[in-house]
Amino acid sequence: INFSNSFSDFIKISGNIFLKNFLRNYSTTIDSSIFSFDIYNNEFEIEEFNYGLNSTIEYDSRFFYNPLLINLSYSQDLFLVNSTFLKSRSRIEAENLKIGISQQLDYNYGNIQLSLSSNSRALLYSSLGNLPKNIVTINFELKNYYQIDSSKYFTNNFTRKHFLPFINNYYKISDDYQGNLDTQPEIWYYLSNAISIKYHKDLIIKPFLNFYYGQDIITLEQSTNKYVNDGLSQGAELGLDCQYNFESITINLNGCYNFQRVSKKEILMSNFLRIPHFSSNFNFYHVFYDFIELELNIKYTNGMYSYNRLSQNIEKIKPNYLINLLIQKKYENASFSLILRNLTNRYHETNSGLPDRGINFLLGTVINF
Repeated sequence: INFSNSFSDFIKISGNIFLKNFLRNYSTTIDSSIFSFDIYNNEFEIEEFNYGLNSTIEYDSRFFYNPLLINLSYSQDLFLVNSTFLKSRSRIEAENLKIGISQQLDYNYGNIQLSLSSNSRALLYSSLGNLPKNIVTINFELKNYYQIDSSKYFTNNFTRKHFLPFINNYYKISDDYQGNLDTQPEIWYYLSNAISIKYHKDLIIKPFLNFYYGQDIITLEQSTNKYVNDGLSQGAELGLDCQYNFESITINLNGCYNFQRVSKKEILMSNFLRIPHFSSNFNFYHVFYDFIELELNIKYTNGMYSYNRLSQNIEKIKPNYLINLLIQKKYENASFSLILRNLTNRYHETNSGLPDRGINFLLGTVINF
């Protein structure tokens, strides 16, 4: 539920109230005729309910042309855990608080935006044992935009952010590993650079070069079978984005090579760093007779790694592609959507070693009042 209101000429507040549900099902059977792993079951399921409030206050201080943005976010998590190891459903509760500020400063031919935020998380209750310490992190981002001429502009961003541990890093909820209440957030640094070039009015080409460095990456220590913060990674991404617009048709095509160095092979399976050596996306969007919208997406990846339970080795996954389709109808105050995902029923992973769903669909609606 989105909301927005102006209290005066210099203060405006907007935001949303939300409820989200995530189901992580680790009990899927992998068929060796589809994938190179033998058939196995790992009975492990986590259902998460996340609900809360996001808000942004725009404050015009009169000192700068652009208003100061103050971001406030509060949410709570409810985790329901099932596994053959635990024998019964377990419950974990947590709360999250984010406070941030952002200011954009204009200069000749461009602008700079500086953002600073504090993120904190506290586990309030766990039926699995003691609680880990509360976590407080400081993140920041610096964005620069420079207009070269009417058809070209340059952007570069520097970001420092943290990835928080997930609950399975804290507690032993499977026979496969030991829990560790001392698990800390991962720290990541990103430097992104891109130049956008517009040809005529229909074609936009954007080459980009990104660098990243990660420390305290969470990995599963083989000798102790416990999650620890002992990983390092650095790398670069070189790619190209293209967009072509013609009347009611939009075509997007992009490709990216990733060059990555890691301190240990287990990092290749980190959920936040499962970056393929090469990836590409093709996106086709069309509005039929101003009546219905259709969007086709084809995604190709090559160079992902996963854990083979048969050989007990980290191995490279075969190249893969996914086909997704969106059909949407918009009205003045509402829209209705049908999303068909993984149309060819391909095996693929988001989290290492865990098969994502085969062909599936989503129905959605947005109503404004």
